[in-house]
Amino acid sequence: MGARIFLSYAGEDVGRVKHHYKQLKDAGFDPWMDGVNLQAGQDWEREIKESIRLSDIVIFFISRNANRNDGYFQREILHVLEILKSPGKHMVVIPACLDDCPLPVGLERLQKANLYEKGGWKKLVRDINKLTNKTRVEVNRARNLSIGTNVLELPCFFPAISSTAKSTLSVIDHLALLISFKQPNFLISAFDIHDLLKRNQQTSRAVMDLIYKAYGGKSVILLDSGNYEKYWRKLKRGWTARKFIEVFRYLPIELAFCYDNLKPSEDRDQVIREIEKSLRRDQKSTSLQYILPIVHSKDPKYVPYICQEVVSHLKPLLIAVPERELGEGIFKRAETIVAVRKALDSTGAYCPLHILGTGNPLSILLFAACGADSFDGLEWCQTSVDKETGRLYHSQLADLFLHQSQFGKTEGLGFAAKTLMHNLTFYQEWMRMIRVNVEKGNLHDMLKKYFPRRAFDELKGRFPEVLKV
Repeated sequence: MGARIFLSYAGEDVGRVKHHYKQLKDAGFDPWMDGVNLQAGQDWEREIKESIRLSDIVIFFISRNANRNDGYFQREILHVLEILKSPGKHMVVIPACLDDCPLPVGLERLQKANLYEKGGWKKLVRDINKLTNKTRVEVNRARNLSIGTNVLELPCFFPAISSTAKSTLSVIDHLALLISFKQPNFLISAFDIHDLLKRNQQTSRAVMDLIYKAYGGKSVILLDSGNYEKYWRKLKRGWTARKFIEVFRYLPIELAFCYDNLKPSEDRDQVIREIEKSLRRDQKSTSLQYILPIVHSKDPKYVPYICQEVVSHLKPLLIAVPERELGEGIFKRAETIVAVRKALDSTGAYCPLHILGTGNPLSILLFAACGADSFDGLEWCQTSVDKETGRLYHSQLADLFLHQSQFGKTEGLGFAAKTLMHNLTFYQEWMRMIRVNVEKGNLHDMLKKYFPRRAFDELKGRFPEVLKV
């Protein structure tokens, strides 16, 4: 989406402003007005203030009604003027006159847009485009990520290993298979590693040998916090930050997410403080150079702000957000990713964005187009993929697709191993195609090829900047 624009107006002018709201939407901007965006049950005052804070531009619609209104309209003016005093806050304020009338106190020194004049609206849209182009921070997309002596090409996919996976194979089986396949990068849960290390000497030795073998093969291992497994196993106790830290004493972990809080505060600034505290604690306890923050939020619209603040304060190698917390449906999640990428780029340096729990190839493709850089998921070990369409099917349907890879006729491999090898070859090729098309600026054609026609047409309407239409 384009620039985020907050619309402030007197209640009597709601009809006229809704007309301009639609015009801004059609022009590719992301407007917000309470008469359209507020939902039943929301705390309207808090939502308005948060929407103002997240906006790039605030338009005050000035009219005779607004000048007679000494209530909330004037309070919004004062609130915006107060925000502008904050250090580092960049926000454009535009008085847009619906009628020929004077500007309210506080806005008198600003150049106004006279919408009541012929061509006034077109001029305002041109001015907004100029302002957003002038203030936009140009940040080049990262093509790779250096992890010690290893280099990951971006965008990339981390096949995930977890005891919560619905698979006939165990965690150790999956780990051994990835290593035999020479998978260059994968994600594994600290919860499962800790559990295996504590079982018995034979299991502990086997896990440690496999991990060291992976490192010897130059694989990049991303350690997850283990709270995903804690959540799905409904454990109220038993998995703590202390046990998470213990894993680092046994294995040469280079890259890990911090021990995250799956139940964040409703206060966005409190969430930021908790993330920073957790990351610094884990970094100090492990002496790791690469501890990565995970952002959790009770409302998707706060994710861009939280990500921006965390990256501004901590300058991490990468920042992660769970896909399920980006909104309902793939289009809403894509919108949130576009907003997060814009917020991250506004810091002036490129920070790669990791989407947790995204293993569907079509989701990976769209989210990569929207600005995400890395992904992890369990789909590789839970399904079978049709290489021709990029669509996933039940693992028991793998016989329909195994002819698409060399593993279908490989002797000595069981059905499950053939399926997973088939899937892994697909994901490597899929990510290679995405990287090639990112480099060429041509993800438009790949989306058109793999998405249903109607879905692609809707994408064009929702994300003109992403598809460059």
